[in-house]
Amino acid sequence: MAGKIKKQKGETPSSGLPVRMLIPNMITIAGLCAGVTAIRFAISGNFTAAIFAIIFAALCDGLDGRVARMLRGTSQFGVELDSLADMVSFGVAPAVMVYLWTLQDLPRFGWTISLVYVACAALRLARFNTRASGEDDPKLVATNKQFFTGVPMPAAAYLALTPLFLSKGVDEAFFTQPIVVAVFFLVVSGLMVSRIPTFAFKSMHLPYYVTLPLLIGVAIWMSILMSDPWVALAGLGFMYLLTLPLSMLRYWRLTRQKT
Repeated sequence: MAGKIKKQKGETPSSGLPVRMLIPNMITIAGLCAGVTAIRFAISGNFTAAIFAIIFAALCDGLDGRVARMLRGTSQFGVELDSLADMVSFGVAPAVMVYLWTLQDLPRFGWTISLVYVACAALRLARFNTRASGEDDPKLVATNKQFFTGVPMPAAAYLALTPLFLSKGVDEAFFTQPIVVAVFFLVVSGLMVSRIPTFAFKSMHLPYYVTLPLLIGVAIWMSILMSDPWVALAGLGFMYLLTLPLSMLRYWRLTRQKT
């Protein structure tokens, strides 16, 4: 949520705060509460509920900005609240969940790796908040409707939990090994603060010939989700990883066209 509110007809300073401004912030608060609740579930060992709480937080994060723009209820207050909610739900919560799940079995370094993830999430959020002032990569700012700088925090949180998805869907101890999870966690942390251009999917325009295969792919994924949801959720994370080389190639081509 960004921007400032234009005063509407019939609204005066004494008429109170319009409800249309509260609704997006309510959605953000709901996502924040879901992120904190995920930590509670993880502490009690209920990682399935914790995962769904994070997914709910991600849905709220995707909705609040759209609802704000639809209702013309954007505000700087909403921008700051959204950033704080993201830090808790997609920064702190996944780090605590993964630590309690397996990283605590990694002597000495388990908690440190969790802190690295949280620090990278904070650094990414700070960088994202400075993009509007032009302090980020000027080339990426020029094409910011098509790309993010690095992996966005909700996507990073999803990727960080992918080994947990696999541990529930595949009877294989490899995915629960602390050292394997630690390496994957560090890679995701690095992707958050990297300079890699990643697709901003809501602003993408796909060729018409891609439409039919994409819809068929969605249907196949949904069928897997119904029969083996954990494998489907993990597969979605790996499919996102496969888009990273494509986004770099697309960005490289766009920048070459402009030079």
